[in-house]
Amino acid sequence: MIRLTWVQPEDLVGHELRQAREDGRFAAFPEISAIEARWHDAGGHDAPPRAGASSGDAARLRGLASGLLDELAAFPSPLEEPSDLAGIVAACPDWPAAVKADVDPARVLGAWQGRAAGCVLGKPVEKIPRAGIQEIARATGNWPLRTWFTARGLPAEVAQRWPW
Repeated sequence: MIRLTWVQPEDLVGHELRQAREDGRFAAFPEISAIEARWHDAGGHDAPPRAGASSGDAARLRGLASGLLDELAAFPSPLEEPSDLAGIVAACPDWPAAVKADVDPARVLGAWQGRAAGCVLGKPVEKIPRAGIQEIARATGNWPLRTWFTARGLPAEVAQRWPW
């Protein structure tokens, strides 16, 4: 079974708490500290220093995580964060001038189609650094890469070091 780490609530709470600190919600809403304490008391972790999946036992936190994410979403950011391009440009006084690039639209389309196909046909590993990809590939006998990148035959200790 493939674990979609970018949509698992237990993988997102630590990131949302860090975001609340960075965007000022922690300072504006002291009750967020209680949410963080509930998360830590249940065994939840802060956002990892690099992206990727949380430990395999994180599923036990899923219900709590889902509820905490809903609670955190109810606290509005004190920052001005427009969603439309005109608003974003207006909020950024040092917005860079557009650069005309000589880019073949077919190459851009091909790159996006390749990315989409790779995401559908295999599990993305874009958040794992090259050293991790190489270790995983070597451990599964697939280095240099010559076929799909999978976890088939991956030793548990390597999977623990590079969760994906």
